[in-house]
Amino acid sequence: MNVEIRIDQTRWNSHGDVSYIGYIFYKNQLINVMDLENELLSFISGEKFDNFFSIFNGQFTIILKTYEAIYLITSPGAFYLVHYTKTQNELLVSDRIESFKDYPLDKDSLDSLKYCGFVPFSKTVYENVYSCQSGTIHIITEQQISTIKPFQFAVSNRELFNPNTDIGAKANEVILNAFKRTVKVLNGRKAVVPLSAGYDSRLILAALKKLNHNNILAFTYGRPGNIEARTAQKVASELNIEWYNIEYTPELINSLFDKTLLYDYIQFAFNGKSSICLHEFYAVLYLRSKGLISDGSVFIPGHSGDVLGGSQLIKVFPINYPFSKISKLYVKSKFNLFTKQKQTLKAFETIIINEINKHYNQDQLSFSILEDIDLNERLSKFILNAAQVFRFFNYTVLTPFWDSELLDLFKRVPTNQRVEKRLYDQVLENNFFKPLHISFLTEENPSLMDIYFSRFKKPFKRLLPKTFKQKLLIKNDITNYEKITQPLKQDLENAKIKYYFSHTNYNEIISQWIINKVLNKL
Repeated sequence: MNVEIRIDQTRWNSHGDVSYIGYIFYKNQLINVMDLENELLSFISGEKFDNFFSIFNGQFTIILKTYEAIYLITSPGAFYLVHYTKTQNELLVSDRIESFKDYPLDKDSLDSLKYCGFVPFSKTVYENVYSCQSGTIHIITEQQISTIKPFQFAVSNRELFNPNTDIGAKANEVILNAFKRTVKVLNGRKAVVPLSAGYDSRLILAALKKLNHNNILAFTYGRPGNIEARTAQKVASELNIEWYNIEYTPELINSLFDKTLLYDYIQFAFNGKSSICLHEFYAVLYLRSKGLISDGSVFIPGHSGDVLGGSQLIKVFPINYPFSKISKLYVKSKFNLFTKQKQTLKAFETIIINEINKHYNQDQLSFSILEDIDLNERLSKFILNAAQVFRFFNYTVLTPFWDSELLDLFKRVPTNQRVEKRLYDQVLENNFFKPLHISFLTEENPSLMDIYFSRFKKPFKRLLPKTFKQKLLIKNDITNYEKITQPLKQDLENAKIKYYFSHTNYNEIISQWIINKVLNKL
């Protein structure tokens, strides 16, 4: 089998037959590329991959060539994508989707991108071109391609912690372990943290301070006077952290707007799989323009910590739900950028059913299967993918909430302690926020009554007049996304391309712009 590997050598570390991107801990020690090859070959010779991401922790993608096979290994989060296509005697592996631009576009994948903002599972926007999924190992030989999924967030009842376990103490220990690894990778460099009013970004600052890493810059962005900025300022002030509030006024956005740079970023972050977020694009441009961050700065976004804590339980995913209806619920809750025809819904459900039959079983808790699918799909491909903006500007990105030890702990927390993030919030308050005097303005979690009432209202919102929907959207637009996405909307109109906008989600504009402009340009 002829193998061609196309990767950006300025971003990847290579030695012998192994290349990797990101950062890797082997048995809790940061490993270099020369030692990595030996440890991988030794591990693979045992042919047992069940605990791979416990032994190899971090955020990374590895390409390993052996005499028998090519191994494509992607940690939970899949922040660093690799794609591949295989014919009978040829294998092409690349970290950029542009390498496959001569392949025909896949209609089902384009529909997925349009309806939910990402292409599900291992498919890409091109036919017969696949990508490595979050927490998987793809083994490619001349005869076959097999996929192993060593890590799952899905659990059965018997895997949950015993009620007598002091889970709070264990959670505190594991959170600190994850941030000790973060500090080790930082190695004294400036940590740059997007700071909101929520608990996740606040935990990042608190944990870094607790571990005596004081070289920190925090920033907040959005419309002038938004509540995120008021809370963030209090947190930063109490912790004595350098903090900047970047007000997204039309004047600021206009002054920083660079059409070529914006379009290059969208193409970079899209990479054949996902729509993109523009929230932090102008914040990074502002920090760079003012000389506030150097090339060696390291960004640490607070993506997905609340989900580990249980923020989607009941609110999005019911606790007791029939195994046979999981695919229907996931499509209903996540494929929601546009009104869909029944035929389209059925097609999405079939794709998810096939994946469920491959990787899950009825002993596992249905909500945990939904959480696992969501971690590997929307949360990695859309939410975490938002941090590609930092990578686009050549900054290192660390993802402590995707630490394997942390994921493994929270999936085992008993259900009643994950509902409303009970354990997560309690551990953060008692062990991090109160000791550092930053427990003010407690993050508001919706009550069960709020959740049920919200579900009741949701179908009626679709019936509201367009003008009323538009007012609601603008009222809740704390990041001025209307202004940020305006160039894309204008670009579609200038090209006389028809597009749909329901006035409920600006991401509708972005996904349609990618389909009509980026893919036509490749």
